[in-house]
Amino acid sequence: MTTESPINKKDYTFTITLVLLIFSVFITWSIYFYNYLTSNSIVNLKNWIEVSKTAIDNLKKNDRVQTYNLLESNGKNIAMLDKKSNIVEYIEHFKSVKAKYFLDFSWFNYSDLKITTNVTSEKDSFPAYVKVANFIEKYRLDADKDAKFKLPFINIVTGQDEIKFSVNFEVK
Repeated sequence: MTTESPINKKDYTFTITLVLLIFSVFITWSIYFYNYLTSNSIVNLKNWIEVSKTAIDNLKKNDRVQTYNLLESNGKNIAMLDKKSNIVEYIEHFKSVKAKYFLDFSWFNYSDLKITTNVTSEKDSFPAYVKVANFIEKYRLDADKDAKFKLPFINIVTGQDEIKFSVNFEVK
């Protein structure tokens, strides 16, 4: 049986303690250094954020940027108002439809992107019903690529040699 001397046991314990102390000091120093680096990064980022906020605030004071922000935030409303204000263009479109389909439009009501008008078709070289049928078929089926309106269902058509009906168009 071998017996260890108390001195060897103390050296072994001392060595382990010394290694643990060095390891603890190394870990503590590593954590401190990492904390120093991250603190520095955080301070740099906070400074960058402040500079950026100042730059943004200065940009917001610029009239052009304010105008752009207003246009961007109200773009859909402006586009809808622009679409609603094309009354002259819509009347010109009715003139071209009149010439193309040989129809007369009278009485005009425009409200909320809907147009109500009365249509009259008279017999001349073509029967009135042929002109009306041609208009309804081609305009509704989008065969007329220039159509600016949707043509909903027409439920009342009256007449023989002169056909009259009311139409409620919806702006596309």
